[in-house]
This record gives sequence, C-alpha cells and structure tokens, in this order.
Amino acid sequence: MAKSKTVELKVDFHASGSYTLKARQGAKGTFTDPDPDSALFNNHDKGEFDRAVDREIARRRAEGWQIIYNDTEADEVV
Repeated sequence: MAKSKTVELKVDFHASGSYTLKARQGAKGTFTDPDPDSALFNNHDKGEFDRAVDREIARRRAEGWQIIYNDTEADEVV
C-alpha cells in the first residue's frame, strides 16, 4: 500500500484584513505561501478567499492528498 500524502492547510489572517492560505506537507516543516497571483494570497475579500480555499481543497483531494485544515477565524464570533 502506498504511503498517503498529507498536507496541512492553515488560514493566516493579517490585521490589515487580508487572508492567505499557507501549506506544508507532512507534520513538520515550514508553512509556505501560495502563488502571489492566486486568490489564496493576501486576499481582502473573505467570500472570494473561502471559495478559492474550497477549490484548493477539492483539487488536492482529487489528487489523493489527505487534508488537515485549520481556520482560526471559523471559531471567531462576529
């Protein structure tokens, strides 16, 4: 059986109001930023960002990745 691929995705919220989806493979290592031209990088539109995150998760799952997703903003009461 092939070893499963795991990627950890984490939403980084900046005080300026922008969102970036950071990723790292496995449980160790440094989180990296997505392509700067992507809707996943430094995006001030939460709706557009969330839709881009959904597409990214779906794409990675289709490629066989196991996803660990952490959005600290999801627990915030607005």
